[in-house]
Amino acid sequence: NILFVTLFGMIMISIAELISSSSDDTSKAEDILSCIDCLLQVGFICSISDRIIGSAHLTLRNLLTFSAMVNASYWVSDIFLVQNSLNLFQAEIDFYGFYGWTIIFRVCHPLMCFFRFHSCLLLFQMAWKSEESGL
Repeated sequence: NILFVTLFGMIMISIAELISSSSDDTSKAEDILSCIDCLLQVGFICSISDRIIGSAHLTLRNLLTFSAMVNASYWVSDIFLVQNSLNLFQAEIDFYGFYGWTIIFRVCHPLMCFFRFHSCLLLFQMAWKSEESGL
């Protein structure tokens, strides 16, 4: 499944940032929570992907929609804000070197962006899959 391939990129960039942020506790917590979030999200998507959520489960539908919107906002942030800003990754550049971080970033960043976009679409599809259409 393509979700697992893109999850690899998401986990790898979080681990690379976690290793390079040796002094900043906030950054470490953010990277650890990002890994946990992605793993739980993939597990959640895999566990309910075949189910149709009826109108009686409005809370679950709202939760899926909220998660999809959070993924969409991360995706927009990653695509437009992070990609062109080198000063956001100064600790990583200092730790890995310019070329080392460039290789890690250029391999993992497209996978990370696609993970957020694909997860957003899957969550929307699961939330609004109707019983009548048989999707």
